[in-house]
Amino acid sequence: MKRFLSICTAGIVFLAGGAFATPGYALAKDNVTVIVDGAPMTVVGHPAVLDETKGRVMIPFKSLFLAIGVAEKDIKWNTATSTAKGTREGIEVELTKNSTTAKVNGKSVEMDAPPVIMGTSMMVPLSFVASQMGGETKWEGNPAYKVNISMGNGLFPFEPSIPTNPTNPTNPTTPTNPTTPGSTAPAKDTAASNSEIHGTWAMQSINGVKYVVQFRADKTMDIKNISSNKAAKGTYSISGDNLTVKSDVLSGSFKLEKHIYNDTVYYMLNNTDSSKKHAITAVSYDDFASVY
Repeated sequence: MKRFLSICTAGIVFLAGGAFATPGYALAKDNVTVIVDGAPMTVVGHPAVLDETKGRVMIPFKSLFLAIGVAEKDIKWNTATSTAKGTREGIEVELTKNSTTAKVNGKSVEMDAPPVIMGTSMMVPLSFVASQMGGETKWEGNPAYKVNISMGNGLFPFEPSIPTNPTNPTNPTTPTNPTTPGSTAPAKDTAASNSEIHGTWAMQSINGVKYVVQFRADKTMDIKNISSNKAAKGTYSISGDNLTVKSDVLSGSFKLEKHIYNDTVYYMLNNTDSSKKHAITAVSYDDFASVY
């Protein structure tokens, strides 16, 4: 796997039925679901649609860029030219309304479905953008009407890799000050709790910042920002579907939104500041401890 811990910009997109005025475009049956690295994706603005003439799923450019790992600061929109631009890991993709010519790192690349304006959203061809930024897509038609995007991250990156034998094996030496593996991780909280979020979780922000967190029964928490390698103790409180967390790593108030996909529970942590939106899913304590 290329990078650690991608839960994606998660959330389930429920799309209403009906047809749109743009010729050649219609909703695929009842909905089109977009999955990124195993987790459902949120679509803001116009719903994703199926271009029946080209067999392409079209989606608002900003929602797609954010979901596949483009930081919000790296997304640009030029109103005068109706041009969208996103940069991810050194790859810049630029798309212009009604043009079948995109630019990838400044070079022209042809598309078979041009971006179009629907409502207030510029819709771009999902598979083209994802593939140019290093991903793979798989379409599941009737009755699923679902697109799976793999950006090479994987939802659960904890599977151990198979060790290879070194060319010149050496005898292991005993360290001067041996340590116990995982000794830096906080102890597992075994106290009983009826809270749905009690336990250990993997978390990722909409901007790609990755965390692991243990919510304890006593309303304290252990949290580590994997991206910056900073760990902290903190507190949290829940009132209804509102979660408040306080720590040196992450603080804020969020509205919990529960989703279930393939029997796996996900929570969206929604904040009025869209850049602070997070998605979390439960992981085992051993997985939590292995990266803390």
